[in-house]
Amino acid sequence: MRRSLVLLLALCLCAAVLVAAGCGGGDKSATPEQVVEKFVKAAMAGDADTAYSLISESSKGEIESKEELVEGVGEGVSEYSVGGASISGDTAKVATSLTLKDLEFEMEFDMILVKEGGAWKVDLAQTQAEMEKAVEEFMQNFELPQ
Repeated sequence: MRRSLVLLLALCLCAAVLVAAGCGGGDKSATPEQVVEKFVKAAMAGDADTAYSLISESSKGEIESKEELVEGVGEGVSEYSVGGASISGDTAKVATSLTLKDLEFEMEFDMILVKEGGAWKVDLAQTQAEMEKAVEEFMQNFELPQ
């Protein structure tokens, strides 16, 4: 009887761990905004493992190491904000704003997410393209002091 109870408790514990971990496929209930929030927080904190877990499979092939995702972010960004998302099928755009410390420049752009295995993941290539557009727009409106 005691052995059956221990086995039952062990099975319940394993089931609870799998449910809490989302069975390894990422948090399928997280909204695009929540994923961006978690990604930016992880990057600013230097948490490479968490940031890496939130990017798309194609993005993982574009980087050399997890650490590359978070390198210098904490030192370069003073604050951020995450706005609303617009979703079209398996793609989402999340309005994001980063304030760069040294330049005191607020960069506004859309982070692009794709749905993989039922969970939202950051697409680095598409997000980088959006960031480049924001920088280009800033440079067009930038005036040197007289």
